[in-house]
Amino acid sequence: MVEGTPYDRMPGTYRQAGELLAAFHQQSAVPDNTYASRENQRTLTNLGKPHRITPDLARPPAHHDRSLADAATRWGPDLCTWLPPDWWRNLWERTNLVTVDTADFVPHGWEDWLHWLKTCAQVDRGYEPDEQLLESDQGRLLGLTRLTAHLK
Repeated sequence: MVEGTPYDRMPGTYRQAGELLAAFHQQSAVPDNTYASRENQRTLTNLGKPHRITPDLARPPAHHDRSLADAATRWGPDLCTWLPPDWWRNLWERTNLVTVDTADFVPHGWEDWLHWLKTCAQVDRGYEPDEQLLESDQGRLLGLTRLTAHLK
């Protein structure tokens, strides 16, 4: 949300973000001088592994599926990549390069996605059609797919 603005390079911006996240999760914010280097190392290690978390569908919608009735005005080219976790598992395993350890929805991921959209809306960066879609679906069909794998 601050990328490309003067706040992008201000350390206080990220401290504030951490405090907001801590408040959201009802955890205390404690300064930790080793956090940045530890998280950088963890991120670099994880980037070396195949992974993916993205908005997706629990299953391919049937032509008559009423759970996406509200999506008719929202459905566009960007949603054509939303596929069920099993589809992604099959795609990754077909390569014979990885063994998929997890292919499922992040528990309550749709709620996290909705919370993110509502938070973005507070600074005029949200997208109300997606908020309405998620509120209407309530996690029946839409969510965040989680895939983890390791090289064979």
